[in-house]
Amino acid sequence: NMMCPMSCGICPCKDTETKFNDRNRWRSCDWVKRNDTEKRCKRNRSRDNCPATCGVCSGVSCPNNKPFSITLMNMGNDTSYDATFSSAKARWESIIKCDLLDIGAQAE
Repeated sequence: NMMCPMSCGICPCKDTETKFNDRNRWRSCDWVKRNDTEKRCKRNRSRDNCPATCGVCSGVSCPNNKPFSITLMNMGNDTSYDATFSSAKARWESIIKCDLLDIGAQAE
């Protein structure tokens, strides 16, 4: 679902409560659950709108197969914030699941 991409890692693993269009028919997650759930979950619209029903919440598939990672660089001699930066790095890596474009930093 484009409203809450799973790649951000902060979306709740919850099926949509509204109906969605699948092959020119309005469907619901109850429809996905009712019969042939495995087959219906292979459809992008069903899987995207019903992640809990389809069991796709835990894994994230990155388009470039590169997980998100941050490289910390201390650009000075002050190490008093290293633990804080390391903690923030771990937190961001747990939230953002897929790689982003690199951003360069320069020492002042």
